[in-house]
Amino acid sequence: MRYILLILLFLISCAEKPIPAWDAQSQINAAVDFKTRECKQIGPPQPPLLVFTDQDSRNLNLCSVAITRTVCPFEGYPIICLSIYMKDKVDDIPWYLNFNNDLAKRQLK
Repeated sequence: MRYILLILLFLISCAEKPIPAWDAQSQINAAVDFKTRECKQIGPPQPPLLVFTDQDSRNLNLCSVAITRTVCPFEGYPIICLSIYMKDKVDDIPWYLNFNNDLAKRQLK
């Protein structure tokens, strides 16, 4: 019985919780600020990328990493950042898609 309780507690604690919108916005802003400084630009691309709802950590992390990997000049957001507006999390990226070339360099302007 003890082992069943321990397993249940472990499974509950490992459940992925959504990231609150405020924290998600802070993570996006930090990635944008980093890239803006790296590219020695005056300000980030317009319009800003806004987070309205709690986010799945995978979608948020994919967007943040893609922002930091874009090439200078930083004129738009990577296309993978559209995932923060989707209800479902992004599944595994297919092997034939190159994250750097296909999802990080293609930008929304």
